[in-house]
Amino acid sequence: MSERARRIAGGLYGLLLALVYSLTASTIDWFLLRDVPLRLDWPRVLSSMLVTSLAGLGIGALTAWPASFVKGVIYGALGVAGWGAVRALVTSGGSFQLSVALLVTFLPAAVFSAPISFTLRSMIHWHEEGVTLGPTEVLPRYWIPVGAIAVGLAFGSVSQMPPEAKAAVRQTDVIVKNALKAKTPTDMPSALGRIRNFHAKASASYRLDERPAPFSAQRLIEVRAIFDN
Repeated sequence: MSERARRIAGGLYGLLLALVYSLTASTIDWFLLRDVPLRLDWPRVLSSMLVTSLAGLGIGALTAWPASFVKGVIYGALGVAGWGAVRALVTSGGSFQLSVALLVTFLPAAVFSAPISFTLRSMIHWHEEGVTLGPTEVLPRYWIPVGAIAVGLAFGSVSQMPPEAKAAVRQTDVIVKNALKAKTPTDMPSALGRIRNFHAKASASYRLDERPAPFSAQRLIEVRAIFDN
């Protein structure tokens, strides 16, 4: 198998794994938290899938770049850690404190990313052996993409909201429901009591949108209630 073919295969496996991971990570909370009306923002989901898939394509090709298995794992781990650092910087607005923290934690992040790159490089290795020896000698060729899908599902499934985010979403849901039930201004929850004509502006149908608060040095959570009207 030529080097070019190996790198293309690595890029495609990385793309598939990242695509499934992004879709799962973006929708897992919507499937699991059925007791609250979470909003599923499809434009955000699709844009995340596109960007993450392109990153997976690059990381997969990087993991497959050297002929050495070990070097491939190292390159891939550095690529995953680098992608995580870039994403964190873009999300946070590139604060100086975060930049320093990411610089200090880059190598530890690469170490923790090694299982991902090891799994990806193993898929590339099996693909390469399947081409050389024939799929019946190693694994049926379709099992490798199935494995990439399974790994993407597994990693995406653990990307759920942290407990404090789930608590914030449920607390916001209770506040909004109590506000909709309020008959007089004195019955309104204090968090929404300052909104004029709340009942005229709000509808009974709404969705909650949770995301990290932008440009915050601390781990803050922002929950928006989006009404249908």
